[in-house]
Amino acid sequence: MVLNLDHAETAALSVDLKPGQGVTYSLRAMQADLLASPLVRSPTGIAFQVKARDTGDAVEVALKVPGLHNVANALAALSVAKACGVGLAEAAAHLGEFSGIRRRLEVVGTANEITVIDDFAHNPDKISATLETMHAFPGRLLLMFQPMATARFV
Repeated sequence: MVLNLDHAETAALSVDLKPGQGVTYSLRAMQADLLASPLVRSPTGIAFQVKARDTGDAVEVALKVPGLHNVANALAALSVAKACGVGLAEAAAHLGEFSGIRRRLEVVGTANEITVIDDFAHNPDKISATLETMHAFPGRLLLMFQPMATARFV
């Protein structure tokens, strides 16, 4: 079982875990099995150190995708790898190779100091994560949102 301690409802589930029954991760909770800090943001990625509570091992992780949501996703992947017996350093190295998916904060192009970024964020949580990521950097944001057409079932 892998649990994100940054979400209150999930953290509540971890209280009843016996040692070795699950792996927890967090950006903030010191009791997590894997803890990420400090974060170094850039427009094209995010870097952090992940520390394993049980061994004290600390590994640098450099993602080619920006945003706190991607740090949380990386911690989830590292937790699964840990649960499967994969070493932290090995798993972190492979995460550094991931370049993201199409239309998720994808830079379409830059001209005249204007960068166009495409993102298919399609629900409030994903839209919030995208906006949080974009607001972490200087400059003016011009946003266009295209709502999805409502499906009709007959």
